[in-house]
Amino acid sequence: INYSFGNVTGGKCVMGDSYAATDKAYTADQSVDGVADTWDQPLRGNFNQLRKLKAKHPGLKVLWSFGGWTWS
Repeated sequence: INYSFGNVTGGKCVMGDSYAATDKAYTADQSVDGVADTWDQPLRGNFNQLRKLKAKHPGLKVLWSFGGWTWS
């Protein structure tokens, strides 16, 4: 899976949409494992769903893509 979009700002990797990546709460029917996110989880959003997917499929490779959309 190529996860986009990342950017490089000031020599550091940053998320293009930090809300979607780490904060968006998924409902049980949207979640990879059927368990809804809670407000007090340390990680939510797409990164948490990718973490759950990777736990179910250890051979899965996830790469973070940089550039594209508006950061070329």
